[in-house]
Amino acid sequence: MNNIIEIKQLSKSLSLSNLHLNLEKLLTKTLDKTNQQFLLEILRAEVALRDQRSKERRFKQASLPTIKTMEAFDTTFKTV
Repeated sequence: MNNIIEIKQLSKSLSLSNLHLNLEKLLTKTLDKTNQQFLLEILRAEVALRDQRSKERRFKQASLPTIKTMEAFDTTFKTV
């Protein structure tokens, strides 16, 4: 159990947030994999999380207006 605590501390200090937050789930999911496969899976998950956060951050920085659907369109408004 001491190893898991140390892995979590190291992953947090390296800013590997996906590994830090999901270590137990990743460990139980990859019991039958080799070390290389396990490392590859961890790194892929970390890259995917960083890409997701990057997209969210850029979308937020873009300050785009809210998405309007046809259901929200006022069809009762009449022009003369």
